[in-house]
Amino acid sequence: MISRKLQIIIILSCFILFIVAYSRLLAGYRIESEQTFQHFLQTSKSRKDIVQVLAHVVSINPVKGELMIRLQFEPQDDLLDEDDLLIGSVTVYTNSAAGKTDATFKKGESMQPIDVTIAMEGKSSHFPWDNYNGTLWVCLASEREISSGNERWTAVPFTLDLKAGVPGFRIDTREIPQKTKEFSVAEIHFKVERSNSARSFSIFIMLLIGLLTVVAFLAGFTVVAGGRKVELTMFSWLGAQLFAMMPLRNAMPGAPPVGCLADYLSFFWAEAITAATLIAVILTWILRKPTS
Repeated sequence: MISRKLQIIIILSCFILFIVAYSRLLAGYRIESEQTFQHFLQTSKSRKDIVQVLAHVVSINPVKGELMIRLQFEPQDDLLDEDDLLIGSVTVYTNSAAGKTDATFKKGESMQPIDVTIAMEGKSSHFPWDNYNGTLWVCLASEREISSGNERWTAVPFTLDLKAGVPGFRIDTREIPQKTKEFSVAEIHFKVERSNSARSFSIFIMLLIGLLTVVAFLAGFTVVAGGRKVELTMFSWLGAQLFAMMPLRNAMPGAPPVGCLADYLSFFWAEAITAATLIAVILTWILRKPTS
């Protein structure tokens, strides 16, 4: 028997460990929930003839390989009239993989937000250890002029501020230096991977599926090979577990369709072993002679 004093020490130790783990978990949440805010300055913000651009990562679709960014524009005083409308046209060029790659805001209009879809390179089948790379390219220019068959552009200077924060993902960015300063261009490279919390929870689900399968197999083995009595409740248990593992598998954050690496590591094996155990227990119940 454990003494009363030792019981109290064990309870207090477990409570302290829980508090520490809980605090660490909340600290991890605060870190991951903070949106990274980065400045990509093409020119000084003190100028009055620039456009301040805010880029906000809206969503990430690993299966389609797409990252959506919303661009918002704030033209400064020298580009606006007394009604805060453009005194001249401004065209925004991007490398959007879906929809238009340019948007023109004419004289007398306001610059409305636009959505840009960036193509990402990566394999969602490597979930939850998948990672992706993509590039955002933005250029602002005045209305195109054609003279003697040659196209001419007048650059519109701008600054770009980036907010990158999507739950379940970690986004790292870096600016790609431009070889020429003739145009007002920003080129930003994105590296996207699963956040620590999303990856850890996915691994936890994989381990949970594996442990449930081991327990089911051991229970079935004691019946088939150990000669223990077949309990009819085992049929319900194994049958329910067989079909419950699919929702459990889909509970992994951002899980892609069936066929990813996580399935080959745990889910496929778990389904096969559980189904084989269920069949073996049923056959044992059918073929084993009843005991008197």
